[in-house]
Formats: sequence, structure tokens, C-alpha cells
Amino acid sequence: MLTRLLFPLIFMACYAYSMQVYEMCPGTPFYVPRLPGHDPTTSNVQFAPKGSSRPEFILKGTTPTDDRYSFKDDTLFIPALSESDAGTYTWSGDTRTLKTIQIVIKDCAVPQVVVFGHPLKLSIPTEAYSLEYQRPSEKQTRSLWDRTGQSVSQRGSQRGSSWVAERTTYADQGSYTFRTQLGVEVSKVQVKVRADVQYYNLDDGDKRFDTFVPLRPDQINVFFLSKQEFYDPEYDHSLLIVEHGSWITENDLGIQISLNQVKDGVNIGLLDLSSTNVGTYKILDMDRNIVAVIYLSGKELAQDYRYLYPIIPAGLAILLLACWWYCCCYNSDSKSETPSDPADATNAQPVEMQALASTDSTAA
Repeated sequence: MLTRLLFPLIFMACYAYSMQVYEMCPGTPFYVPRLPGHDPTTSNVQFAPKGSSRPEFILKGTTPTDDRYSFKDDTLFIPALSESDAGTYTWSGDTRTLKTIQIVIKDCAVPQVVVFGHPLKLSIPTEAYSLEYQRPSEKQTRSLWDRTGQSVSQRGSQRGSSWVAERTTYADQGSYTFRTQLGVEVSKVQVKVRADVQYYNLDDGDKRFDTFVPLRPDQINVFFLSKQEFYDPEYDHSLLIVEHGSWITENDLGIQISLNQVKDGVNIGLLDLSSTNVGTYKILDMDRNIVAVIYLSGKELAQDYRYLYPIIPAGLAILLLACWWYCCCYNSDSKSETPSDPADATNAQPVEMQALASTDSTAA
């Protein structure tokens, strides 16, 4: 009785242990391995798709049952793996199982970082027929391009051997997949957009800085963080100076910003720059995504001296107290102490003369 219960468990454990697992990228050619020594012409291959427990014959002897497969080099050959090829493959002969393998299709997307506002450029593989796009938070895909030459999407277009989208925004983040005409994945790119980081030094001479962002004026928010502010990631000390394209006047920083709408975006200008404007400027879109960061630097002597102003009165007060103590207290103490040397010298002279007179009278 115990043997009957243990036998299925032992069989399943040995079966799982003997099964080889292959993690493959989509579009990769694959030869289904077999046991060496057995005649493939008298064997069959069964396939159970991922999530299914019903295997089906895809190779009987040397004849595939599906046009996607072929018999090549004495085994089953898959020219280009796709998501539908994930599952279990079993070689069988007569009534026994000869070999079992499992194919896992993994995500082989190549990461690509694009600066906000810069073009996105993707190389079109030779065997690619179409390009589809999928947002990170969505399951639905949409077609962007195909070999028919017609622009499926206005977002981008083919230029030579590349597909190009101008002025990338955060809405362009996601996966871009090139597929064959049969829908097999050829290549996949995972696009991530980052802020455009710019540096400007006031010492270069120009007191104006301009940058372009592909947004509408009402989508623009600008924050300013002074260089003297201590950056705390848990609490942002940045001051909002432009909100939805409107200037916030409740500040005394002397910052002047111009927003000029042009084709496909807005030119943002920092005007009449001085040392008091040194710091970090963050430009955000309406979803609070950072689209650009401007680090403004330069000599800050005037600004550094400004922070010494509160110390000057205290220093003057200490100096005045020192002068008063020296003039009043120290000199008064000095005058109250009568010097002894002059008095002794005055009294000593008559004594000396008297002694001399006594000597003269004795001699006489």
C-alpha cells in the first residue's frame, strides 16, 4: 500500500529532475535536443503549451504537423521562437518517453535611456515587418510602423534604416518591439526617459540662459533651490516660482524668467542673472515629472558677504565695549595707585643734605 502511494511521487520527482529547462530569447532559432543513439525517424515529438496539460503531436517521424516547424539535422527545428512556443516538448518512441525539455521565453528587451526633448532612434532589423509599442502600465499594444510604407502613427516615421520619433517625452516610455510578418518578435527595446541636465556658469560672461522644452506653457512648473539651502530628500525646500506657466511674484529673489511659445514647445529664459540667482532650477510637467534641471553656478562673493551683515553690528558693539573698558576702567585703576618713587626721592634729598652739613661741622 505504501509503495503504491510513493511510486507516483517518486516518478514525478525523477521526471522533473530529468527535464531540461531552456530560457530563450524571442526570435532565436532552436533545435529541440534528443537522446543520442535513438532513431529520430521512428520517434515523435509532442508539445504542451505553457499552462496546458494536453500535449499535441507536432512531429511524427520526420514530418512536422505545423508549418512553423521543420525537420533539420535529424531533429525538430524552430526557425524563430515566439511566446507561443513556450511549454513542454517530449520525445516519445512506441510507448515510452525518451526525452522531455521545457522552453521558457524570457524578456530580452535592451534598455535604452533617452533625454527628455531629444529624438528617439531605433534601428530597424532587416527581417522586421512592423513595430509595436506598449506602455509600462498597459497590456494593450499599438502599431507604430510597418513595411507598407504608410505611417501608422504620427508619433514617428522611418528615416533610412531607423525609426525616429522627435522630441521624446515621458509619454514615450515603454517597450518597442519589432516583429516579422508572422508576428514573431525580432528585437525589443525598453525605453526610459530622463531629465535633461544642463550646467551654466555665470563666469562665462553672458547673464542670460535659454532652454527649450516640448511642452505647452500651461504644462510648465519651475522650482528654485538656492545653493545655500541644505538638500533633504525627505523634505523639498524648493521654491515654486512658475506654476502652470504663470509667474509667482511672492518672492524677493530677483529671479526673472520668460516663457515664449514657439513651434512644438516653449523657450524658457533666465534673465539678468546675478550671484543671487545661483542654485538649481527644476522644470516639471503637469504630472510633476522632472523634464529639465539647470545647475547655475558662479562667483558668489557678494552673496557670501551678505551673510556677514548680521555679524557686523555685534562686532562693533564688542569693539565699543572694549574701548570703554580700556578708557574708563583700566585708566581709573592706574590713577588710583600713587607711585612711591617720586615721593621717596623728594624726602631723601633733605636728609642727604643734613648728613653732609653734619660732616662739615665735625671736620671744622
